[in-house]
Amino acid sequence: MLYNPHKKISIFFIFSLIFLFCLTLIFFFTKEGKATIKVKPKPEEIFLEETIKIPNDLNGEILEINLEKEIISSPKASLEIDSIARGEVEIINNSNGNQNLVRTTRLLSPEGILFRLNHQVFVPAKGRVRAKVYADKPGKESEIEPTKFTIPGLSPPLQKLIYAQSFERMKGGIKKIGLVTEKDIEEAKSILEEDLNKEAERKIQEKLKEKLGEIIGWKIILGEKILEIKSEAKPNQEIGEFKTKGKIKVGLVALKETELLNLVKNLLEKIVPFDKKLKMIDEKSLKHTIKSFNSKDKKSEIEIKIKGKTIIKENSPIFGFEKIKGLEKKAIKNYLEQYKEIEGVKIDFYPFWKKKVPLKEELIKIKIEE
Repeated sequence: MLYNPHKKISIFFIFSLIFLFCLTLIFFFTKEGKATIKVKPKPEEIFLEETIKIPNDLNGEILEINLEKEIISSPKASLEIDSIARGEVEIINNSNGNQNLVRTTRLLSPEGILFRLNHQVFVPAKGRVRAKVYADKPGKESEIEPTKFTIPGLSPPLQKLIYAQSFERMKGGIKKIGLVTEKDIEEAKSILEEDLNKEAERKIQEKLKEKLGEIIGWKIILGEKILEIKSEAKPNQEIGEFKTKGKIKVGLVALKETELLNLVKNLLEKIVPFDKKLKMIDEKSLKHTIKSFNSKDKKSEIEIKIKGKTIIKENSPIFGFEKIKGLEKKAIKNYLEQYKEIEGVKIDFYPFWKKKVPLKEELIKIKIEE
């Protein structure tokens, strides 16, 4: 039998490979593995209640609106009675002489409706004078439209040169008399309140645009609102019409929304525990109440309330090395998922056949999966 050196080399090579493979298996099975603990956090609610000062903590515009208004109302249950129509005329003197007209001087319309002067009137030559007049007889027919009046007491030639002209409709030929009820008064107050609120809102919009240029992006907070409404009428009073007077004072604070949210975020982060972090701010939960308002000094204090969400961080004591080292997968899950801050846990070992968390801290990785 001939000696074959190649066969000997092949056998040596095969045994070497087997030996290296065994060493590799021994190395991997005996080497301490690594563990990655993936934690799905459960968001927790956090609540902020803080008082901020304007302008110390945040710049803002402090505005004030003052309005007054009155309305005239009539009782719902009313009776129309004839009354004396009244108005104003202009007496024109185109003659060359002065004309003195005594009180109750007659003025006659083309339709034959008679009016009289309230007071004595002196009309200079080539001049004009305004005068108050009243109807000679009560009734709606005296409520005539603007017209030209002759003065019957003057001679026919003078009537062409001296006459009167009205420019507005005569009023008051019919008078309403009614019994004022509580409902009449409350309805009048309600109408006036609505009018004042609408007018105040319009004025506020105008003032804000004047101050800010653009309202979009600003948070408007009502500082104070003082509304006073009084009626001159009393229940069961017999009257044709009555006045209701009111005034409103509105103070407000305008804040830039982005600046307000940034401030709120900073304040929230200050109260977050060291082992947690702020996940989100619930902007819709933001509430604000004016605690103090001074339009003169341009100062205000605003109480802010808002909710947010926090999640656990990797540095939480829950993940303390001494608490998790050497534990198997099931034991780790049972341990971690007992905490309200944790919703779920997933553990990856390397190599895959490892069953326990390493005994060395540097071989353990905590990963928060947001």
